[in-house]
Amino acid sequence: MYRRKVGRQTLTFGVSGMLYKDALLMFDRETGTVWSHITGVALSGPMKGKQLARFAAVPQVAWKAVLKAAPNVQVLSYGGKEAALVDSYAGYARNRKALGISGRRKADPRLPGKSLVVGIVLRERALAVPWSALGDEGVVNADLHGAPLVVARSKDAGLSVAYSRKVKGRTLEFEPRLIDGRLRDKTTGTLWNLVHGVGVSGPLTDAKLESVPFVNVYWFAWADYYRQTEVFTK
Repeated sequence: MYRRKVGRQTLTFGVSGMLYKDALLMFDRETGTVWSHITGVALSGPMKGKQLARFAAVPQVAWKAVLKAAPNVQVLSYGGKEAALVDSYAGYARNRKALGISGRRKADPRLPGKSLVVGIVLRERALAVPWSALGDEGVVNADLHGAPLVVARSKDAGLSVAYSRKVKGRTLEFEPRLIDGRLRDKTTGTLWNLVHGVGVSGPLTDAKLESVPFVNVYWFAWADYYRQTEVFTK
């Protein structure tokens, strides 16, 4: 997710219909500039080279988890109608050998090409945390270029999250598993809501973990865009 404001101009985006490295390209209607949705960088047009500011958000989450975390949440609706949920890419997702639209044959060998990872970029450094390292309800303590991070995944809630581990000048260490769907830091014993990162019980109740922008993405695509990416290993 990105902020639409670049300099003093607020842009409106659409789908260009073009692909770059097997990923869709956006365009803005104000200048006609073409942007990568993976990196947020303008690839061609009047704003070529500009970078959209990343916005930290949970890209995908089960509705039941949203209601539990924020009962009064607002819902974007198109004319009051519920959109039909049809996964046009289900067959592609099941095919472990299909690496992108162009049918490439090679991928960075550090992970299987179709592995799903949590991809994070901070200070121009990239990190991939494989879903396999997280499991169904797992938590990892990671570091990226001096930035302490906690990354977690809940299969039941249908989401992954990434937060800074630094709170009020302290670097927290988290338990390797979720506890009743929540994060627990071993440093203070505080329990943290997984969706919005707020302390719900313990010494840091009502404190908030700082969200870190991330994407859930296939490894072959992430490694193609960020060839110097680090890979988290336990």
